[in-house]
Formats: sequence, C-alpha cells, structure tokens
Amino acid sequence: NWQKRNHSFRLYFRDEYGTDRFKPGLLFNAGCEPIKHLVVHNVLPWQRRYTTSIAFAIARRMGCKVPETRLTQFFLNGKPQGYYYLSEHLNENQWAVHIGHDNFAFYKTRGGGDKKSQEDYKKLETWARNRRIKMTMKEADKYIDVDNFSRHVFSWVFCGTTDQVQGT
Repeated sequence: NWQKRNHSFRLYFRDEYGTDRFKPGLLFNAGCEPIKHLVVHNVLPWQRRYTTSIAFAIARRMGCKVPETRLTQFFLNGKPQGYYYLSEHLNENQWAVHIGHDNFAFYKTRGGGDKKSQEDYKKLETWARNRRIKMTMKEADKYIDVDNFSRHVFSWVFCGTTDQVQGT
C-alpha cells in the first residue's frame, strides 16, 4: 500500500544524538566524507526499485558529479517499510567535498527560504536567455561547468530522467 508509505526521511547526525557524522566508509566512498545528513527516499510503485541508483551510477560513469546512493530496506521503529534508497543530502558543504573546493554557486530553486540563492539563479537564467550575447563555449564556461552540464544532459536523455535537478 504505497499511499501509507509515501514518505521520505532526512537523517541528521549531531552530537546531541550521539555522533556528528556517519561512520566513514560504511555506506559511501571516502570521496564524500563527512556525511552529516542522509536522505532516505521512498521508492514509489511506478518506479523500479533500482531506477534511481542505476541512473546515478550511469551518470557517474559518464563523468557527472552526482551524490552517492545506496538501495536499502528501511525500518522505522523496528517495522519494515519496504525498499528505499539512501543518498547524501545535497548542500553547499557536502558539494564542496565532492568537487574539492568551495568556489562555486549553489542554487536552491525549490523550498523557498533562501532568497539570495533564488535571486542569483534568476540572474543566471536572465544571462542564459539574453539573445544579445553570442553564446559560445568560452562564454558559457564563465558561468557554468559546461563539461559537467553537458554530461548531465546526456545522462538525463539516456536515463529518461524527469526530475533531474531536484531543486539544486
């Protein structure tokens, strides 16, 4: 009965809960440490159990920067909830670990609350739609990682992804 379990969860690791990070290397590779938040995503009936994990694996093999994921059976208060998948929670600190620096813009386009991020994203969108600018690879590379973005577009097309950016 998917309607009863149509929920995803966030897991927070904090000192007051016993530890401030997930044990290194237990779930994901060392390139994404430290894990301070995890998302436990529900696998809905119209999705295949492995679709998301496979799509991320394909994107990773194509050279895309993507969060780590793992398929899991989820228990809540000792009761099995079915199959879910775990992923890193995407935030600026976690992404800096992935790419090895913090010289990037991290746009959050959903969920509200981050007005500066939404304003910055609007500026990027306005630039991208400006027909007076001759759009070349060199021009685009000033504002976006063209190689990574291109790989992602190919992975979205290949995998049939319909919610590709997840608001970040």
